[in-house]
Amino acid sequence: MRNVPQRKRHTAARASLAMMRADSLGPASPSLIIGDVACATVRDDQFSVVRRADSIPDGFLAGKFDFKSLGGGGGKGGDVMGRSTCGAYFVKTLNTTDGGSLLQEEFLKEYIARATCGQSLLAKIFAVVDHPTLGRFIVMANCVNPRVTCWSRLYDLKGTADDKTLVEDGVGVVPAHKRFYRLDLMARECFGCIRDVPIERQRYLRGKREAYDAPIYLTSAQREEVLSAIKNDTALFEKHRLMDYSMIVGIQRVAPGTLGEAIKPHDGDVHGKPYVVHYQGETLILYFGIIDFLQPWNGGKKVAHVIKKCFAPRPISTVNPTKYSAQFNDFFAYKLKGVAFEHDDESVVGLKEEVSRLRRLLGRTSSGATVTASSPAKPESPSLFERLRSTASGVVVAVEQD
Repeated sequence: MRNVPQRKRHTAARASLAMMRADSLGPASPSLIIGDVACATVRDDQFSVVRRADSIPDGFLAGKFDFKSLGGGGGKGGDVMGRSTCGAYFVKTLNTTDGGSLLQEEFLKEYIARATCGQSLLAKIFAVVDHPTLGRFIVMANCVNPRVTCWSRLYDLKGTADDKTLVEDGVGVVPAHKRFYRLDLMARECFGCIRDVPIERQRYLRGKREAYDAPIYLTSAQREEVLSAIKNDTALFEKHRLMDYSMIVGIQRVAPGTLGEAIKPHDGDVHGKPYVVHYQGETLILYFGIIDFLQPWNGGKKVAHVIKKCFAPRPISTVNPTKYSAQFNDFFAYKLKGVAFEHDDESVVGLKEEVSRLRRLLGRTSSGATVTASSPAKPESPSLFERLRSTASGVVVAVEQD
């Protein structure tokens, strides 16, 4: 099926917004209701642009979030995050370092323009708010479809040894990190001996290797589109000296006959564009989104670079923004394989109808033919109609299997 652009009705709005100056786009909302809490907004003259580009009203999180649900998973230090009850949004602590990157005037305007251009994989930030007591938070889109209940694979990719599998065949992969004081286990892993290595650790390591090594299949046109978006998105990060970002990739296997429902757009959708492919007899829907792109190349990262260069497995993720961008682009240029096919349900239905018509025609012709006795000494070759009937049957089987 040809890729269905998400929320076609917003395409013209995005294009016109991207052409306007980001500093004249208002109006801003002084506060937003997050769950049941009124939170003051920060630079909403900018972030309201992203909401309007996706036709999101100011009350989009009213009654749909509970600050008591905040927990670990934000990635850095004491950052906490939570997901909205509808699954479409994340609310995450905005620490001082990330906030300094995001709210820097030039980057903020360029990010808004990029996020609303319709050709970006950047996670969309819909608001920055100040909770009356808990501090500052960022409200962002879930890059993958929240209605998917069973992912075939969900990856977090940087193109480094930090890559990991988050979900494998519908089951979450627990991050089982190695401990520095277990030198025996570290040595076993180094030499490929898994005896006494905990099962969860083995599964986590297997997921890391798969995340880095396993190819991702797209059509040739889809591959070029995704790589172009990556190149332009990472150019923004390189310009502003940002690194350590990663790509979330969601892969959903679709049962026969359910593709239309799986990609059907719903009101309130904010996730990334679905890429539909057919590969090796399976129909897949893939989602991409670049997250965690606010980390600057500062003194702490430079120190970490020296330490990881000495001890961490290659390739390392703590490198300067120019190298990080090149490494990221090269990784996906290799990992994305443009050998899949577009899946077109309509063409399959049409082929089935044509085969049925051919079967009926052959049936009538065969039944009307005159059958005469022939000598059993020399069997004749199959007739034209018999060969056609055999071919039609084979086509039907192939179509029904697809």
